[in-house]
Formats: sequence, structure tokens, C-alpha cells
Amino acid sequence: KNKPLFEINQVILVYFHYSQIDDQIMEMFNTFKMSPTSEKIRFLCCEQVESSLKGCFPGSRILPFGSSVNSFGKRASDLDMLIVHPTSSVSKKGSRLVFHSKSSTSSGFDSGKLMISNISFSLQNFLPGCQEISHIFHARVPIVKYRQDFLDLDCDLSFQASGYYMSSILYLWGNTDWRVRPLVFAVRKWALEHNLVKSERPTKYFTNFQLTLMVVYFLQRKHKILPSLETLQRLANEDDVIEVGNEESLKYLQDISDTVHVLNKSYTDPNLQALSVSQLLEHFFDFYSDFDYNAHSICVMTGTEQNKNQRQKNVIRERSPIDIINPIDTWLNCSANISSDAVLRFKRLCLETLQRFPQVQYSIKLLQFHIHIQNDCFFPF
Repeated sequence: KNKPLFEINQVILVYFHYSQIDDQIMEMFNTFKMSPTSEKIRFLCCEQVESSLKGCFPGSRILPFGSSVNSFGKRASDLDMLIVHPTSSVSKKGSRLVFHSKSSTSSGFDSGKLMISNISFSLQNFLPGCQEISHIFHARVPIVKYRQDFLDLDCDLSFQASGYYMSSILYLWGNTDWRVRPLVFAVRKWALEHNLVKSERPTKYFTNFQLTLMVVYFLQRKHKILPSLETLQRLANEDDVIEVGNEESLKYLQDISDTVHVLNKSYTDPNLQALSVSQLLEHFFDFYSDFDYNAHSICVMTGTEQNKNQRQKNVIRERSPIDIINPIDTWLNCSANISSDAVLRFKRLCLETLQRFPQVQYSIKLLQFHIHIQNDCFFPF
């Protein structure tokens, strides 16, 4: 299926050496998760674009967000970058020189289009390694897409800070319990193998971001392992504010070290603490195989059941087969792209996988037996 040879070989080795599902999940997670080297490469790519912008826009920054920094990414993940302009004039203390620029007379959207056009021109003609540049103006947020050949990265540049805020929240959730990230990885891998996630964009299927929010909601609703965003906002103090450029700030508790035993119920419930990643995965399939997608919305903001019909009366938009509430822009549906066929297929596959769970352990041992037989045939000594 056009998978890298490295990934295929690693999958075979995992099946061969580990007979327990939990061991397989953890080994696969540790093998493909974002490495320190991968993170440094992404920051290097951000620095290249930032250096090219500073001539015309002093004080501008390029910040990575998404899978590169939210602790849920893989080594082969794309790089999402946010362009941040300073909110006030930047000048050196004691300097008589003043930076001058033209004020924008166009709307925010048109100004973004103009900026994207200039950046894409610079990427195309001046920055080494940048290829396949294209800009997308018809999206809700204008973006420029390109490939950095030297670093083997597909990159997206945009202006909206909601993705940056979302990355910081996901990073906190990923560090609330050690089982969260391996569980998200397992669900994403399962969805990819069952063709519920497609590489082309736009898509009528699920994306990794949507699946991640579904896992977070499941852990909030079913086991109270993760806190809701409302809880984090209620516990925040004046120092817990994130503000990027001219975007509206976001306030939520960022240091949970002193309150994690309250936010994560598994600290006080031995039964929850004893649950393994594979057991949580089984519970995930059980939860969503029985979920009423027509009546309820998935909301990580509250972590509680939301009436979908009432919500869609208050929010003007078309009705969609599944409603995953955007925790930053709550009037938006993160899953508006997903078709009804994809939702029905997801629910059916959750049920089928749940029914097959007792047989999985036997299948793994049988596969190991076949691999041993093949090895004996090729290497009889």
C-alpha cells in the first residue's frame, strides 16, 4: 500500500517479538513517535522562513503547531507553521532609526491573501529547498503549502492562532496520563488500516485531529481520566494566559503538577489505574459503537453529553452526520467534512473490532508460529 519499507519491517518485527497487544502498541508508539531530531528539523524549517520575513517584517515570528509540538505526532508528520506579527512597533532601545511600513487599507482576509502571495513568491524564488509551492485562498484561513526537499517535509503556513492554542491544550492532555498518547496512536493506526483516514485533501473521511478529539472525549466521558477544557479554564489564574499576535487570548490552567490527582480520576480509583492501553482501546470501540451520532455532539470543552439538535438550532449551519465541537471556536464543527457513509463505516468497524477482541491474542500467536515456520524453512540451521 505504498508504505515505507522501514515501517513495514518494523511492523513485522513488532508482531514477531511481542505477543501482548499492550507491548505491541507501546513498541509501535515508541518507534514512530516524534523524536528530538525530528523536532529540531522542524524548528530549523521555521527559522528558515522567519529569517526570510524579517527583512520586510521585523519582529515577525514563525511558530510550529499541530502534530510537530502537541506530543501526538509521528516522525513523518507534516509541519504546520503560524505567522505571528508583533502587536506593537519594534525598535532598538536608544536607536534613532524608526521602521516605517505602509498601513493596510484592505480587510483582514484580503490582507492575509496579499501576505500569502508575497510569502509564496519568496519561497518559490529565493529559499533553497522549497518546492511545489501553492497557495489556497478559498479556505476559511488562507494558507501556503510547499515541500522542503532538503528536510523531507511537507509544510503549511497560515495566520490563524486557533491551531496553536489547540496544540498547547493537546500537549497538556497528552501529559495528564501516560496512556493517552499510545491510545491515540493505536486508534489512528486502526483507522488508517481500515481506510477511515485518507491522505488526499479535502476529504470526506476522518482526520487524525478529529480522531484525537474523539479519544479525548471518550476518556473524559467514560473514565474521567482527562479534564474538560472548562475545568482547566475554571482553575486558571492570571498568569495562565496564552496570547499570540493580535489574536484573542486563551486562558486555562497550564501547570497541572499540583492538581493532576484531582483532574485525573485514575489517581484515586485503583480500578481505573489498573486499566491497560489495550483495555482502554477495547472500551473506546465499545463506547463509539453504541454512540448516538444523530442525537449527541462530541464536546471536549465540557466533557459531557451535548444535545446535537439543540446545538444546531443555535448555530447557523448545515446539519452534519457527526458533530465534533471545536473547543477553541465553539460555533464550528471540526467534523463538518465527514460524510454519513464514513460515520456508518466507522461505527460498524468499531462494533466488528470489539467483537474480534477476544480472538486477537490467539491470532497474534498464530502469526508468530507461521513466522517461525517460514524462518525454519529458509534457515534450517
